[in-house]
Amino acid sequence: MKPVNRQQGFTLIEILVVVVIIGILLTAAIALRGDHSGQRALIAEGERLRSVFISAQQQAVRTGLPLRLKVKAGSYGFEVFKPEYGDEPPALAEGAVPATGMTLTTLKRQPEGSWTEAEFRSLSLYKPEREMRFTLKVADKAQSELMIEASGLTQAFSLSFYFPEMPDRVLVFSGDGAGQPDYQLQSQ
Repeated sequence: MKPVNRQQGFTLIEILVVVVIIGILLTAAIALRGDHSGQRALIAEGERLRSVFISAQQQAVRTGLPLRLKVKAGSYGFEVFKPEYGDEPPALAEGAVPATGMTLTTLKRQPEGSWTEAEFRSLSLYKPEREMRFTLKVADKAQSELMIEASGLTQAFSLSFYFPEMPDRVLVFSGDGAGQPDYQLQSQ
């Protein structure tokens, strides 16, 4: 008698049952872990803002012209000061930067001019894809704009933002005015 070779394997039904069980377990794990996509999106916005803000500071130093951060309820952007000197050359003054000992040459009198939207796309008006709320405080007072001096320095500030559907998760982007700003995620 010849032995019968029966191939052993899984049936389609057995494979489908295993796939369904794995799907149920993954769904339960995600539900128990919580939704962190909003938190990741806030951190991504914080990274973007830090990068753009440092770029604005560098542009102010490079060009020798101030910039300002303008904040609205759902957007922010930078404006550049375009001076109009006329025929008279600007008068210069030297001064020391507090706590650094550096000497900077500055204008004695701010020239006439106007504020215009920044030419660099990264510094222009930014409205996130998801609806967000922004709140700017400069020296602990609510403001709609923050000046970045030609030296790259600012006043102490904090820019808080959050998604309206998740008001308990707030990202606070802040700086002391002299160093590079950073952000921190806060849960309320």
